[in-house]
This record gives sequence, C-alpha cells and structure tokens, in this order.
Amino acid sequence: MNNNKFLGLAARGHSLDVLPLSVPGTHLLEAFPGSARVFTLTTKIWRRRQLRNLRRLPDSVCVSHLGPRWTDGRIVRFRVAAALKRLRKDFSPLKSKNVARAALSVAQYIRRENPEVILASHPPSVISALLAKRLVGKEALPVICVLHSMGDINSHELTLLLPEATHIVTVSHAMADMVTSQMSIPRQRITPIYNPVFTPELESLASATPAHPWLRKKGLSVILAAGQLHKVKDHSTLLRAFARLAGRPGMRLVILGEGPERASLEALVRELGLEGKVDMPGWEPNPFAFMSRARLFVLSSRSEGLSGVLIQALACGCPVASTDCPTGSREILEDGRWGALAPVGDDAALAKAMEEALEARPDRDALRRRASFFSVERAAEQYEKVLLKGLSLAPGP
Repeated sequence: MNNNKFLGLAARGHSLDVLPLSVPGTHLLEAFPGSARVFTLTTKIWRRRQLRNLRRLPDSVCVSHLGPRWTDGRIVRFRVAAALKRLRKDFSPLKSKNVARAALSVAQYIRRENPEVILASHPPSVISALLAKRLVGKEALPVICVLHSMGDINSHELTLLLPEATHIVTVSHAMADMVTSQMSIPRQRITPIYNPVFTPELESLASATPAHPWLRKKGLSVILAAGQLHKVKDHSTLLRAFARLAGRPGMRLVILGEGPERASLEALVRELGLEGKVDMPGWEPNPFAFMSRARLFVLSSRSEGLSGVLIQALACGCPVASTDCPTGSREILEDGRWGALAPVGDDAALAKAMEEALEARPDRDALRRRASFFSVERAAEQYEKVLLKGLSLAPGP
C-alpha cells in the first residue's frame, strides 16, 4: 500500500495495523505513523533478516510476530488446499509456500485481533487476504482490495478470487472500466481513487541541486525519463523518438532507473549514433531535482496503472509528453490539456509530441496546480469513505 495512504488515514484518526508480506524496506518503515502496529507474517529466518530495519521504527510503533505452526512448504500448501476444497487443483497460490504461509499468518491475525476491515494492496496481499478470509470463514469481515496495474487485472489468481472482495479500488477510472468488462464485476463495487503522489516534501526535494552536470550547464535542453529499464516502459521507442530530435542544438536525454533492458538499450544508443547525447546514470534517490530543471519529461510506457512519475514531473513544474497508454496518462493529462499524448510504440508520433512540448511556453504554476489534485488529503478522504462503505456492506454476525 502506498506509504502516503498510511499517513493520510492515521491523520484522520484511524488505528492501523500493518501486515507487510515481505521484508519491509527502510523507506517504508520510516513512513509508518507512530500509532501503527506492525505484524510480521513469516518465519524466524525472515525475522532475523528484518531486525536491522525494524530498529528504525519509532518507539511508539508496536511490532508483533505472526506465523503458522507449520513451516515446511509442503505441509503449508497441503493445509491451505485442504481448507479450501472448492478451489481448483491448479490454483497457483497453493503451489507457492510463501503465499500459502502468508494466508495462514493473516488468518491467525484475523482470529487473534478481530479487525473491522482489511485493506489489501497488490496481488500477493490481495490473494493472501482473500484466502485467509476463506480459512477463517468470517463472512462479516470486509476485505477491500486495491489494484494498481494492468498486470493485476490479467492475473489468473485474482480472476478466481477477486469477485469475493467486498469492494475494489482501482487507481484510475479506465482501469475500473476494464475490471468491469474483463472480470464481470459490477461497476458499483469498484471505486477509482488516484494514488496520493503530491506531498509537501516534494517542493523542497525539487529545489535541491541535481547531481547531473547536463542540468547545471547552460545552453543544453535536457529531456528526462524515469522508470525501471523494462520492456513495459518502452525506452527503445523513446530513444528512437529522441533520435529524430537529436540534431537540434544542445539536445540531451537522461533516463533514470535500472533494470534488465540496460544492455539492449545501450546497444540501441550506439546503433542510433547517440553516444554523448544520451545518459542512463541508474537509480537516482532524488529525481525531483532533475524534474525541476529538465526542459521536458517524457513517459513512453506501454501500460501503467497511474503513472506516479508523470504526476511528480508536473508537481515540479516540468512540461510533459506521454504515450496514451492504458490506463492513467490520459486522465492525468486531462485528454492532453496538460501535456501532449502519442500512440503507444509510435516513435514518430512521440517525437512530434515532444517537439510540440519543447516549442510551447509552459505555465509551470498551472502544472503544479494540476499535480496538487493528486494529494494525500484527497486520497485519504476517499479511502475513508470506501472503508466505511465496506463496513456498512458487511453482513451482521
């Protein structure tokens, strides 16, 4: 779940129990509200790996350990399969000892703590929560499930289990429509809530001096992209689009991020003759300093749930251009009002959109105001309404 949702709900007076299904990173632990309780859901080995990070939690955060009595993977899978006889034998979570163990741990938490509602975000958490509800047999417990990406919709496991969710949250309206059409789930059981990307800290981070020399040198026009070097981000189309503009004086392209496509992208840079004009410096802890000084930010993805980096670029006052990928870019940019849109995978069209953005005179304050729509306060208020609706929909004991 987005860290900002934790903070927003806690600020509205809600008590939160956090059940991370993997080793929590330092950035996540430091964002926990002081009133939260953290329940770790795995084995003693996993606990030893996380002890250093857990020490970073505020003293007010209560940490408890959960775990099934069975640690052997085969026993765990058999235990879950035996309790869920109605599920198909080829249901893959039952073949995964990690998901099965997490489901048993969540079931233990439900029995022990008797929560009012569960908010599950991302596929492993959603699957574990819905399996745990079956294990406990607690019909009155509302389970609100959050879908973040196109891959969530296409998951075979979620196709089987998601109809049992009390309510579903998607990060865009277009994704909500796709869930309705592909999973035959009634639209009234789905609420789109945009991710809370705009935060007060962003402005101070954007004012920092960027580490890259191109952004400190006068006379250069730096185009920026940020995201994992993965096929879904389609940086190859971005490189081909940039090659069409690279003849302009001072044009440069910086791609922040790391991933499995680095070698192929570096080969494409050489093939297109872009050495010295393209740099891929890897992961950057403060991309906002880059965004605030770049001439243009470009999103070239083939699919997104709701692009946080696109919103962050707007929040930094940076003009943007984006592919019209499913599902969130068109909604963020309001059909092109706040940035040009181009078809997915079309480098000529993307180059044209980039050229239009470079030649326009941006109203950076207006871009920031658009980004402020995606605020923590707005998202927390909407999540609160969904959680209360889920409680009202839950049947009585």
